[in-house]
Amino acid sequence: MNGMSTDETTLYDGRVRELDDMMAVIASEVARDGGTARLGRVDYEAGRVEVVLAGACGSCSLTGSTLDAGIGRILTDRLDWVKEVVGLVDEDRGVVGKNGWRPRVPTGSQDGARV
Repeated sequence: MNGMSTDETTLYDGRVRELDDMMAVIASEVARDGGTARLGRVDYEAGRVEVVLAGACGSCSLTGSTLDAGIGRILTDRLDWVKEVVGLVDEDRGVVGKNGWRPRVPTGSQDGARV
């Protein structure tokens, strides 16, 4: 990192590693229900983390709870430098349900409409 002292670089590298390790655990749990969780923008100095949920999370009514009471709480409780977690949802209408379940589209229909 340009202009950073050795101590600042070590602190920055530690935060990157901590967040990556924590997100790997979170992402594997979210994937169990067919969703994906990945990092968006991260401000390591201010402690602001964006988490993007996609896949089945895009159509799930519990996404807000997952972001606020789940991911946000875990990151702020376990990483003392994280002050704010902002959740974003990347809606994918093609994936719905547990383990990436996709609704079967009847032959001859368009956009999942019944024939």
